[in-house]
Amino acid sequence: MKWKGTFTYQTVLMQPLERVWDFFQSAENLVRITSFPKTTVKGPSEAAAGKTIQLELNFGFWKISWKSYISEWKEREGFEDILIDPIFPFHSWKHRHQFASKSVRETIMTDRVEFESSLPSWFIKVGLIFMFKDRERMIKKYFGRRTE
Repeated sequence: MKWKGTFTYQTVLMQPLERVWDFFQSAENLVRITSFPKTTVKGPSEAAAGKTIQLELNFGFWKISWKSYISEWKEREGFEDILIDPIFPFHSWKHRHQFASKSVRETIMTDRVEFESSLPSWFIKVGLIFMFKDRERMIKKYFGRRTE
């Protein structure tokens, strides 16, 4: 059985849009803001339209390869990546990253994930809530150390 789900998470960062956008130009920064699972970039880390990003996710007892293709790119607005060769529990995964300037010094970052899964969507969403809350904490910590 396949379950479909959509998950949206919004983060307000006290940083200008340009700084937030620049941060997401490298998949290495995804590693910086993901504390679990331990994530490593395998291969080129440049994020741009038509690029494939390969990550290794290490859950301690289980390592998996996660390959995403950047299918859409709008400069300083957002991008979309799709999972190539889906892995359990996913049958499909599409992640849209959107950025909008709330003010000169504030950026709204919206993540929208659409997925099909072998597990109930509510179960996947619980995991996504924890993951994105932790990423929010980590990115705010990262930018908290940076000044203009």
